[in-house]
Amino acid sequence: MKNIIFFILISLFFVSQVSAQEKTTDTQSLFNKALSFHYANKDSAYFYYEKTIAKANKENNITTLLNSYYYLTNVNGNYYDLKNYHKNIKRQEKLLFTDKRLDTFSFLNDYKKLLLFDKGNYNYKIKQYESSKTHFKNLLEKLNKEKFNKTNIETLQSVYSFLGAIYKNTGKFEVANSYYEKSIHLTEANKDSLTNWESKIHSFKKLQAKNFIAKKEFKKANKLLSEAFVFYSKNTKIPQFKNNFISTYVALAKNNIKQKHYHKAIQILNENTRFLKTDNPFDREIEILYGDAYLGLNFHTKADFYYKRSLEKTKQYRNNNKHQDVALIYAKLGELSFKQQEYEEALQNYQKALMQLENSFVNENFADNPNPEKVVSKTTLI
Repeated sequence: MKNIIFFILISLFFVSQVSAQEKTTDTQSLFNKALSFHYANKDSAYFYYEKTIAKANKENNITTLLNSYYYLTNVNGNYYDLKNYHKNIKRQEKLLFTDKRLDTFSFLNDYKKLLLFDKGNYNYKIKQYESSKTHFKNLLEKLNKEKFNKTNIETLQSVYSFLGAIYKNTGKFEVANSYYEKSIHLTEANKDSLTNWESKIHSFKKLQAKNFIAKKEFKKANKLLSEAFVFYSKNTKIPQFKNNFISTYVALAKNNIKQKHYHKAIQILNENTRFLKTDNPFDREIEILYGDAYLGLNFHTKADFYYKRSLEKTKQYRNNNKHQDVALIYAKLGELSFKQQEYEEALQNYQKALMQLENSFVNENFADNPNPEKVVSKTTLI
């Protein structure tokens, strides 16, 4: 889902550049510099996109100004830099709805659709699912009024996937599955005009599998994940498929843990983790899965090792700020301590988990809890 916005931006950029009669030489050079760092270096990408924005704004180069804003938010989203993501969405919104220079801009409605996508994506990332659903439903309504083309199909695929994930995460599994089915049917019906259509279908089937796991229909999930695993394992040398492969075997391992097939889960992780770089976003999750599998086997020392390594990496990733991801690992450490009958330590870990959920809550007294109205995640609190 995360690559669709980038695809749309590239499409809009080149289409709009054809019709743009604006001074672009120096500005374009800055933009190209930013683009070279887009996936390689967050800080450098930020630096050059901001320089491009300033220069394009001064020159009234609307096309490059808008593209720079949206590429910048794409970097924010890719790196889960949610504070800057939110800030830059607000900057885009102000530009699109208040800047008089855009009154006659031909592609204004296309960029407003991208803004809706960004709002939906941002709210999904912070788990504000109702807000996210509203933005994606608004975007879906606009897309359904348009003629189909490659860009619209790619956008629809992603919107269906997000809506499916939202309904899955809020317990509406049948509705979720209907959106995943729409994604698959849309892809199959338009495969002749889509690149990597097989990969897209397997991606949607992976999302279906997660939905089946949530419904505890593990065998159905296992079938879909195994099909995707076979497909991606044959394509590991293709860079764009590398994360698809990793996310598939991670999901397959997780599904085996759900079924208490702990040895099988460890085997899957051991055989495929060689493809993982240390800075891969799946790294922290894999550490947790190892911990879960070893905990299931009552190998407490190994479980403790992997949970604590994941905790260290997650704290570092979150810049040592409070976060529900950190809370969940403390909760796992609490479960481990409880199984070892170390009840005092278990309580301490659970209390540390609770302290992660509210910024102002730092009380180590087991009798005290964070304010449910102020926690970052009520589900995690429960």
